[in-house]
Amino acid sequence: YEILVFVFSALFVFLTISGISSVTKVLYFKGDNEMLMRLPVKGHEVFISKTLYLLVNQILITSILIFPIMWAYSGVAEVPSAFLKLIPVAIAFMVFIPFMISNLLAIPVMAISNIVRHKFALVILFMIIGVTALFAVYMLLFESMVIYLKGQSFSVFDPEIIEVLKQIAVYCIPTKYFANLVLQSGQNFALTFLLGLSIVLFVLTTLLIVF
Repeated sequence: YEILVFVFSALFVFLTISGISSVTKVLYFKGDNEMLMRLPVKGHEVFISKTLYLLVNQILITSILIFPIMWAYSGVAEVPSAFLKLIPVAIAFMVFIPFMISNLLAIPVMAISNIVRHKFALVILFMIIGVTALFAVYMLLFESMVIYLKGQSFSVFDPEIIEVLKQIAVYCIPTKYFANLVLQSGQNFALTFLLGLSIVLFVLTTLLIVF
């Protein structure tokens, strides 16, 4: 179960980050926007067509990444009979929710990008701070792991490691509900939660775009 949670979590983060980049480039910074606006088509039609293009692209990428992992997982672990049939449902939520989050984050990201675009000293400063922060976090985690593993025979399947992973998986929201959905563990709540989250994000994104 924890493996699925972490797989969905990694994919969720990847789709959100790549989605922000795709949304800003295709919907807002694409060079053909001005040309398309001169054609006898409405602005919202261009926006919808580009949005559908991004969604189809995300569906293909997500399907290519998820299906082999889920197929392999079903071969080594005991799964419900409907496991493979529920994967398309999980993919639909996995595509839609990160895409809506990407749309919400794209505008502030563009605002920050416009502010620092020509301020190279500020960009370099942010990069230095970011790299330093990541390196510091890495060193702290590495040091903590070394201290923890001293005097112990390390194994990924060590009961203590498994327990830590279980505790982490509990806080992986909303991605743990993708695993619950395909494994039919608390399926009704997982489906309700993901559907409700999708609706809320869709409403917020629509309001942001309209206003």
